[in-house]
Amino acid sequence: MTVRKFAYTICRAPLPPTMSRSDAPPSLMHPLRLVLFLMLLALATGAQPQAQAQAYPARPVHLIVPFPPAGGNDVFARLLAQKLGESWKQQVLVENRPGAGGNIGTEFAARAAPDGYTLLLALTGLVINPHLQRVSFDPL
Repeated sequence: MTVRKFAYTICRAPLPPTMSRSDAPPSLMHPLRLVLFLMLLALATGAQPQAQAQAYPARPVHLIVPFPPAGGNDVFARLLAQKLGESWKQQVLVENRPGAGGNIGTEFAARAAPDGYTLLLALTGLVINPHLQRVSFDPL
């Protein structure tokens, strides 16, 4: 049953003799039923007051680059941080944590608080390194 048919069934609007119940237009002949139906529809679709969420980001965001500065990854991260900072109107700090094929920076990001303020510029090493050596983080 479609929402339209359901609405007509709830409202029980009087029909012209040439129409059947399935293709009748909604009528305001029964405003109380219509109001009740619209209230139920609003509750069912989630149109209810919500708690106001904090704006993200409320403080500077750290972008971890697991490679040395002045490389291609660092240049890309700095361009990305600049665009994100302009978009979010908040500072995005680039932190280089090189070593162990990217594992040191990746572990640092994995151990950071899970609050969304520490991001990792992850590349193929995130997937490859766990197959080559022991790591203390879950790449998935």
